[in-house]
Amino acid sequence: MNFAWLNGMNTNQLIQAYRQAPWRTQLQWIGIFLLILVLIASVLGLFLDITARTSTAGRNIQLMEDEILQYEQNIASLTARLAEINSSANMRKRAEKLNFVPVDPNEVHFMIIPDAQPRQSTLDEAPAFQPTEEPVLLQPEYTLSLWDWFSQTLTSLQNQQVTP
Repeated sequence: MNFAWLNGMNTNQLIQAYRQAPWRTQLQWIGIFLLILVLIASVLGLFLDITARTSTAGRNIQLMEDEILQYEQNIASLTARLAEINSSANMRKRAEKLNFVPVDPNEVHFMIIPDAQPRQSTLDEAPAFQPTEEPVLLQPEYTLSLWDWFSQTLTSLQNQQVTP
């Protein structure tokens, strides 16, 4: 290679030949600033999205708890109404309307019938409600902090790259 053109240049001319123009340096700084600004904006946007989803899930939980409370109050009201209907005073009134008369216990005669099978109640056959496990109120995605989510995502990406 012929480097004859270098012989006539001094050090200042050499540095000046390789120095960038000032407008290029300004464009590089502007680009770096805009890149940092975009990164900050995307992190803030992600944080805002996660916060919005969390608040929406919290509001849905509150609405469902209110609905459960209304159902429980309705069940309690219906149970009280059933107890009132089946009270001895109301049963006596209903029996009198159907022309039933009270019986003296001394006048009652019981007959024993051999081979008679007593009736089975349908309530005995129905299994009692047994909750197997507590319901999950929050999905695991809503219990992670932003830092935990980043580390979990990076770990899963590294595992995908390691395993071919």
